[in-house]
Amino acid sequence: MHGRVTNNTTGVISLAAGGQTTFHNDVTNNGQLKSATDSHLRFAAALSGSGVSGPGSVQLDGAVQPGSTGFRSMNFGGDVTFGDFSALTIDVRDAVPGTGFDELNIAGDASLAGSLSLRILASLTSPTTLTILRADELAGTFAAVPALGANLGLGVLFNGITYDYDQDVVRVSLLPGVTGDFNGDSSVDGTDFLMWQRHLGEAAHPAGVGADGDASGWIDGGDLAVWTAIGGASPPAQAAVPEPGAAALILVGLLGLGGRRVVGRRALAL
Repeated sequence: MHGRVTNNTTGVISLAAGGQTTFHNDVTNNGQLKSATDSHLRFAAALSGSGVSGPGSVQLDGAVQPGSTGFRSMNFGGDVTFGDFSALTIDVRDAVPGTGFDELNIAGDASLAGSLSLRILASLTSPTTLTILRADELAGTFAAVPALGANLGLGVLFNGITYDYDQDVVRVSLLPGVTGDFNGDSSVDGTDFLMWQRHLGEAAHPAGVGADGDASGWIDGGDLAVWTAIGGASPPAQAAVPEPGAAALILVGLLGLGGRRVVGRRALAL
């Protein structure tokens, strides 16, 4: 099937028993997508929203985005295979399943591959472990996951992934970071100021990563205010960093721009 597909909340798409169907373009499923016995459904591009009910098998070869239309559980009634080029994105706001973070529930077997990324939409106040995938039987691993200790945004740090083949679940662990710690080394010092200085005027994707300390989506004076409020004033090795008073003068100058965007900003993916 070619062309973008949007299945609305009242929509129903049903597959015949024994049939094989490939969606070559993006699919947004907010309604019902039903597979049948011995049917096979392949998503060559992105799948967002709800999953696929029914016993048929599913192949995921593109982006998998449960939370693109709000936090939700993406459910599958049969076996699911993640292809080498699949890319699962889990949105996280808090530790409440289905409403605070995305999760996948697979009634059949799950074979993992591809990449996993986490998009942080709110800061955390305590260490958190989230069960992001459940299956009847789990096999494989994600080939690419965030680096241990990586700053995922809003100060949240990635603390590892667990594949529990006894319980057939996948869990990720997150740690609340240090406000003003732009480079994720667990301290607020001159190296964070240098990171802010190097990327001043750039966009942050997603908002809150790197030196975007106030999660505005832009690296600007507001982020310097976050850094100085925490007391960041220690100079890094082999680098001259302004004293807090000098940093404040820089902030005043930035605020004097009156919120006008700097010409020539370039987007930054951190």
